Amino acid sequence: MRAFPRRAAVIGSPIGQSLSPAIHRAAFAELGIECTFDAIEVPPGSLPDFVATMRRGEIDATSVTMPHKETIAGLVDEPSEDARALGAVNCVWWDGRILHGAITDGEGCCDALESVGGAVLPGASVLLLGAGGTARAIALSLARRGATVHVENRTVERAHGLVDAVRSHPGHLPGQVLVGGIDGADVVVNATSVGMNTVETLCERSRIARGSVVLDAVYTPLQTRLLSEAASAGARCVDGLWMLIHQARRQEMLWFGRAGSADSMREESLRTLASRPK
Repeated sequence: MRAFPRRAAVIGSPIGQSLSPAIHRAAFAELGIECTFDAIEVPPGSLPDFVATMRRGEIDATSVTMPHKETIAGLVDEPSEDARALGAVNCVWWDGRILHGAITDGEGCCDALESVGGAVLPGASVLLLGAGGTARAIALSLARRGATVHVENRTVERAHGLVDAVRSHPGHLPGQVLVGGIDGADVVVNATSVGMNTVETLCERSRIARGSVVLDAVYTPLQTRLLSEAASAGARCVDGLWMLIHQARRQEMLWFGRAGSADSMREESLRTLASRPK
Protein backbone atom coordinates (compact mmCIF):
# COMPACT_ATOMS: atom_id res chain seq x y z
CA MET A 1 0.00 0.00 0.00
CA ARG A 2 1.29 3.44 -0.91
CA ALA A 3 2.24 5.66 2.04
CA PHE A 4 0.89 9.18 1.64
CA PRO A 5 3.11 12.18 2.42
CA ARG A 6 3.31 13.39 5.99
CA ARG A 7 5.96 16.10 5.50
CA ALA A 8 5.69 18.43 2.50
CA ALA A 9 7.29 21.71 1.50
CA VAL A 10 7.74 24.31 -1.20
CA ILE A 11 11.30 25.13 -2.20
CA GLY A 12 12.76 28.05 -4.10
CA SER A 13 14.91 31.15 -3.73
CA PRO A 14 13.61 33.55 -2.58
CA ILE A 15 10.70 31.72 -0.96
CA GLY A 16 9.53 34.00 1.86
CA GLN A 17 6.47 35.38 0.04
CA SER A 18 5.20 32.04 -1.28
CA LEU A 19 1.48 31.41 -0.88
CA SER A 20 1.91 27.65 -1.26
CA PRO A 21 1.92 26.95 2.51
CA ALA A 22 -1.38 28.79 2.96
CA ILE A 23 -2.92 27.08 -0.06
CA HIS A 24 -1.92 23.52 0.82
CA ARG A 25 -2.49 23.82 4.58
CA ALA A 26 -6.05 24.99 3.88
CA ALA A 27 -6.61 21.92 1.72
CA PHE A 28 -5.07 19.56 4.27
CA ALA A 29 -7.31 20.98 7.01
CA GLU A 30 -10.42 20.66 4.84
CA LEU A 31 -9.61 17.07 3.86
CA GLY A 32 -8.44 15.96 7.30
CA ILE A 33 -4.96 15.13 5.97
CA GLU A 34 -2.24 15.00 8.60
CA CYS A 35 0.66 16.53 6.70
CA THR A 36 2.87 19.50 7.48
CA PHE A 37 3.76 22.02 4.78
CA ASP A 38 6.67 24.44 5.10
CA ALA A 39 8.48 26.96 2.91
CA ILE A 40 12.18 26.13 2.64
CA GLU A 41 14.79 28.47 1.19
CA VAL A 42 17.03 26.41 -1.08
CA PRO A 43 19.78 28.38 -2.87
CA PRO A 44 20.65 27.05 -6.35
CA GLY A 45 23.84 25.34 -5.22
CA SER A 46 22.04 23.50 -2.43
CA LEU A 47 19.43 21.71 -4.55
CA PRO A 48 21.29 18.34 -4.67
CA ASP A 49 21.52 18.39 -0.87
CA PHE A 50 17.79 19.00 -0.59
CA VAL A 51 17.03 16.16 -2.99
CA ALA A 52 19.18 13.92 -0.78
CA THR A 53 16.95 14.77 2.21
CA MET A 54 13.96 13.59 0.19
CA ARG A 55 15.69 10.33 -0.64
CA ARG A 56 16.30 9.82 3.08
CA GLY A 57 12.56 10.19 3.67
CA GLU A 58 12.88 13.40 5.68
CA ILE A 59 10.49 15.18 3.29
CA ASP A 60 7.93 13.22 1.29
CA ALA A 61 6.53 15.75 -1.18
CA THR A 62 7.74 19.04 -2.58
CA SER A 63 6.33 21.86 -4.65
CA VAL A 64 9.13 23.43 -6.67
CA THR A 65 9.33 27.05 -7.77
CA MET A 66 11.98 29.32 -9.27
CA PRO A 67 14.84 28.90 -9.89
CA HIS A 68 14.79 25.09 -9.55
CA LYS A 69 12.16 23.79 -12.00
CA GLU A 70 14.59 22.90 -14.77
CA THR A 71 17.49 21.71 -12.61
CA ILE A 72 15.42 19.35 -10.49
CA ALA A 73 14.05 17.71 -13.65
CA GLY A 74 17.45 16.07 -14.03
CA LEU A 75 17.55 14.89 -10.42
CA VAL A 76 14.34 12.85 -10.20
CA ASP A 77 14.19 9.15 -11.06
CA GLU A 78 10.89 9.07 -12.90
CA PRO A 79 9.71 12.27 -14.61
CA SER A 80 6.27 12.31 -16.18
CA GLU A 81 5.93 12.43 -19.97
CA ASP A 82 5.14 16.14 -19.77
CA ALA A 83 8.12 16.84 -17.52
CA ARG A 84 10.44 14.89 -19.79
CA ALA A 85 9.30 16.73 -22.92
CA LEU A 86 9.45 20.16 -21.29
CA GLY A 87 12.56 19.62 -19.19
CA ALA A 88 10.88 21.07 -16.11
CA VAL A 89 9.38 19.78 -12.86
CA ASN A 90 7.36 21.63 -10.21
CA CYS A 91 6.06 18.68 -8.20
CA VAL A 92 8.19 15.96 -6.61
CA TRP A 93 7.31 13.05 -4.32
CA TRP A 94 9.19 10.13 -2.76
CA ASP A 95 7.42 6.78 -2.55
CA GLY A 96 10.10 5.13 -0.43
CA ARG A 97 11.92 3.81 -3.48
CA ILE A 98 11.56 6.19 -6.43
CA LEU A 99 11.67 9.99 -6.66
CA HIS A 100 8.86 11.05 -9.01
CA GLY A 101 8.58 14.37 -10.83
CA ALA A 102 5.73 16.10 -12.67
CA ILE A 103 4.77 19.52 -13.99
CA THR A 104 1.32 20.87 -13.06
CA ASP A 105 1.46 24.49 -14.28
CA GLY A 106 -0.17 23.80 -17.65
CA GLU A 107 -3.05 21.67 -16.43
CA GLY A 108 -3.62 24.09 -13.55
CA CYS A 109 -3.85 26.98 -16.00
CA CYS A 110 -6.37 25.12 -18.17
CA ASP A 111 -8.42 24.12 -15.12
CA ALA A 112 -8.58 27.78 -14.08
CA LEU A 113 -9.52 28.93 -17.59
CA GLU A 114 -12.38 26.43 -17.74
CA SER A 115 -13.71 26.48 -14.18
CA VAL A 116 -13.27 30.18 -13.38
CA GLY A 117 -13.33 31.81 -16.81
CA GLY A 118 -15.80 29.47 -18.48
CA ALA A 119 -13.45 28.97 -21.43
CA VAL A 120 -14.25 26.30 -24.01
CA LEU A 121 -10.77 25.17 -25.02
CA PRO A 122 -11.41 22.57 -27.78
CA GLY A 123 -11.16 24.53 -31.02
CA ALA A 124 -10.32 27.81 -29.26
CA SER A 125 -7.73 30.27 -30.53
CA VAL A 126 -5.28 31.26 -27.79
CA LEU A 127 -2.78 34.12 -27.66
CA LEU A 128 0.00 32.93 -25.35
CA LEU A 129 2.39 35.65 -24.19
CA GLY A 130 5.83 34.30 -23.28
CA ALA A 131 7.99 31.29 -24.10
CA GLY A 132 9.62 30.38 -20.79
CA GLY A 133 9.10 27.26 -18.70
CA THR A 134 5.61 28.18 -17.52
CA ALA A 135 4.54 29.09 -21.05
CA ARG A 136 5.80 25.74 -22.36
CA ALA A 137 3.71 23.83 -19.84
CA ILE A 138 0.64 25.93 -20.64
CA ALA A 139 1.08 25.52 -24.41
CA LEU A 140 1.32 21.75 -24.07
CA SER A 141 -1.83 21.50 -21.95
CA LEU A 142 -3.77 23.83 -24.24
CA ALA A 143 -2.80 21.75 -27.28
CA ARG A 144 -3.81 18.59 -25.42
CA ARG A 145 -7.26 20.09 -24.91
CA GLY A 146 -7.62 20.91 -28.59
CA ALA A 147 -6.78 24.62 -28.70
CA THR A 148 -4.72 26.39 -31.37
CA VAL A 149 -2.00 28.29 -29.52
CA HIS A 150 -0.33 31.35 -31.03
CA VAL A 151 2.92 32.06 -29.16
CA GLU A 152 4.09 35.67 -28.96
CA ASN A 153 7.50 36.34 -27.45
CA ARG A 154 10.02 39.14 -27.68
CA THR A 155 12.67 36.63 -28.73
CA VAL A 156 11.33 34.67 -31.69
CA GLU A 157 13.97 31.95 -31.27
CA ARG A 158 12.57 31.12 -27.84
CA ALA A 159 9.09 30.86 -29.29
CA HIS A 160 10.37 28.35 -31.84
CA GLY A 161 12.04 26.46 -28.98
CA LEU A 162 8.69 26.25 -27.20
CA VAL A 163 7.02 24.86 -30.30
CA ASP A 164 9.77 22.25 -30.72
CA ALA A 165 9.45 21.19 -27.07
CA VAL A 166 5.69 20.72 -27.32
CA ARG A 167 5.97 18.80 -30.57
CA SER A 168 8.51 16.45 -28.96
CA HIS A 169 5.80 15.15 -26.62
CA PRO A 170 4.97 11.53 -27.46
CA GLY A 171 1.28 11.83 -26.62
CA HIS A 172 -1.58 12.73 -28.96
CA LEU A 173 -2.17 16.49 -29.10
CA PRO A 174 -5.39 17.37 -30.97
CA GLY A 175 -4.52 21.08 -30.97
CA GLN A 176 -1.52 22.86 -32.43
CA VAL A 177 1.10 25.41 -31.39
CA LEU A 178 2.27 28.13 -33.78
CA VAL A 179 4.78 30.99 -33.60
CA GLY A 180 3.32 34.50 -33.91
CA GLY A 181 0.66 36.45 -32.03
CA ILE A 182 -2.89 37.22 -33.13
CA ASP A 183 -5.51 39.80 -32.16
CA GLY A 184 -9.03 38.96 -31.03
CA ALA A 185 -8.23 35.48 -29.72
CA ASP A 186 -10.83 33.49 -27.80
CA VAL A 187 -8.38 33.20 -24.91
CA VAL A 188 -5.38 35.32 -23.85
CA VAL A 189 -2.81 34.02 -21.36
CA ASN A 190 0.09 36.06 -19.99
CA ALA A 191 2.79 33.58 -18.92
CA THR A 192 5.49 36.22 -18.38
CA SER A 193 6.37 38.27 -15.30
CA VAL A 194 5.35 41.50 -17.07
CA GLY A 195 2.81 43.23 -14.85
CA MET A 196 4.27 41.99 -11.57
CA ASN A 197 4.16 45.05 -9.31
CA THR A 198 4.22 47.30 -12.39
CA VAL A 199 1.64 48.91 -14.68
CA GLU A 200 3.06 47.29 -17.81
CA THR A 201 1.16 44.98 -20.14
CA LEU A 202 2.06 43.03 -23.27
CA CYS A 203 -1.48 43.11 -24.63
CA GLU A 204 -3.40 46.35 -25.03
CA ARG A 205 -7.17 46.60 -24.82
CA SER A 206 -7.54 46.97 -28.60
CA ARG A 207 -6.27 43.40 -29.06
CA ILE A 208 -8.76 41.83 -26.64
CA ALA A 209 -12.12 40.59 -27.92
CA ARG A 210 -15.37 41.10 -26.03
CA GLY A 211 -16.45 37.81 -24.48
CA SER A 212 -12.96 36.33 -24.54
CA VAL A 213 -11.26 34.87 -21.47
CA VAL A 214 -8.05 36.48 -20.21
CA LEU A 215 -5.75 34.87 -17.63
CA ASP A 216 -2.71 36.58 -16.14
CA ALA A 217 -0.31 34.20 -14.38
CA VAL A 218 0.94 37.16 -12.32
CA TYR A 219 -0.78 37.44 -8.92
CA THR A 220 1.04 40.39 -7.36
CA PRO A 221 -1.04 42.42 -7.77
CA LEU A 222 -4.18 40.35 -8.31
CA GLN A 223 -5.63 43.04 -10.57
CA THR A 224 -2.88 43.63 -13.12
CA ARG A 225 -3.08 46.19 -15.90
CA LEU A 226 -3.75 43.37 -18.37
CA LEU A 227 -6.80 42.26 -16.39
CA SER A 228 -8.00 45.86 -16.04
CA GLU A 229 -7.72 46.32 -19.81
CA ALA A 230 -9.47 42.99 -20.35
CA ALA A 231 -12.35 43.88 -18.06
CA SER A 232 -12.88 47.20 -19.83
CA ALA A 233 -12.91 45.33 -23.15
CA GLY A 234 -15.71 43.07 -21.93
CA ALA A 235 -13.58 39.96 -21.37
CA ARG A 236 -13.89 37.47 -18.53
CA CYS A 237 -10.85 37.71 -16.24
CA VAL A 238 -8.95 35.02 -14.35
CA ASP A 239 -6.22 36.21 -11.98
CA GLY A 240 -2.96 34.40 -11.31
CA LEU A 241 -4.02 33.24 -7.86
CA TRP A 242 -6.64 30.99 -9.45
CA MET A 243 -3.95 29.40 -11.62
CA LEU A 244 -1.67 28.93 -8.61
CA ILE A 245 -4.49 27.25 -6.70
CA HIS A 246 -5.49 24.92 -9.52
CA GLN A 247 -1.91 23.78 -10.17
CA ALA A 248 -1.63 23.13 -6.42
CA ARG A 249 -4.79 21.00 -6.57
CA ARG A 250 -3.15 18.97 -9.35
CA GLN A 251 -0.17 18.41 -7.07
CA GLU A 252 -2.41 17.20 -4.26
CA MET A 253 -4.05 14.72 -6.62
CA LEU A 254 -0.61 13.28 -7.37
CA TRP A 255 0.36 13.14 -3.70
CA PHE A 256 -2.91 12.01 -2.08
CA GLY A 257 -5.37 11.10 -4.84
CA ARG A 258 -7.66 13.96 -3.75
CA ALA A 259 -7.53 17.73 -3.48
CA GLY A 260 -9.00 20.55 -1.47
CA SER A 261 -11.68 22.85 -2.85
CA ALA A 262 -10.40 25.80 -4.84
CA ASP A 263 -12.68 28.19 -2.93
CA SER A 264 -11.33 27.27 0.52
CA MET A 265 -7.75 27.47 -0.75
CA ARG A 266 -8.40 30.91 -2.24
CA GLU A 267 -10.07 32.17 0.92
CA GLU A 268 -7.01 31.29 3.00
CA SER A 269 -4.67 32.74 0.36
CA LEU A 270 -6.50 36.06 0.37
CA ARG A 271 -6.43 36.12 4.17
CA THR A 272 -2.66 35.58 4.06
CA LEU A 273 -2.18 38.33 1.48
CA ALA A 274 -4.29 40.75 3.53
CA SER A 275 -2.18 40.12 6.64
CA ARG A 276 1.07 41.07 4.94
CA PRO A 277 2.54 44.57 5.34
CA LYS A 278 1.48 46.90 2.56
